[in-house]
Amino acid sequence: MAAELMHISIFLLLLAIVGMVVVGMLSTKLGGTGNILFGWHPILMTISFVLFMGLAVHSYRVELMPKLQRRKAHALLNLCVLLCAAGGYYAIWKSHHDKGASQFAYDEPKLERRVHVWLGYVCLGLLILQSLIGLSKFVRVHLLQGEPMLKWHGFVGRVIFLAGMAEVFVGVLCWSSWSFGYRMALFALVVVAAASVLIPSWFMAPPRHSADQLSFLPRNSNDPASY
Repeated sequence: MAAELMHISIFLLLLAIVGMVVVGMLSTKLGGTGNILFGWHPILMTISFVLFMGLAVHSYRVELMPKLQRRKAHALLNLCVLLCAAGGYYAIWKSHHDKGASQFAYDEPKLERRVHVWLGYVCLGLLILQSLIGLSKFVRVHLLQGEPMLKWHGFVGRVIFLAGMAEVFVGVLCWSSWSFGYRMALFALVVVAAASVLIPSWFMAPPRHSADQLSFLPRNSNDPASY
């Protein structure tokens, strides 16, 4: 029962962050942009790096599914991460392009906005590299039935999730149109959600499922990075 409550709480925390960003950006009364292309950049990036990536990291701690199903869920969630991140990047690239603004914040006077842009490119670069590694591992283990490789893959995924949450934190700091209370609530949710996902992922052993014993997949380690 405690495990189920943890899973539900984490999902609701991640969803609450997405909900606040969606409402805050689409509502001009709250200080958002309304339904314009620029506003979809933070919405899609939050869905990508907070909701889908958070669930992808946590998927290995869901004991209700056997290991094979957790791996498939992890892969599907990360595909959603990529698709939403691509949409979020297009939204900001097109907005800057139409205004003639720099895509790398060279003309941005505020330090926090430059940090937001540069950290965003780091997150995207790591995400692309991590996705290619994850795809190669998935093909090797599931299609070729080979031995696990690149066991640091899981650790890097957690680092990218943490960087993504930090990017959301900086993004909220940049968006001064929201009220102080609204931003403080988002700051608190980001910190609590990041800790709720990463602490179990780093310090809790992955659950064992009876169906795991029947899987043809090699099990050289209990860590999600071992596949």
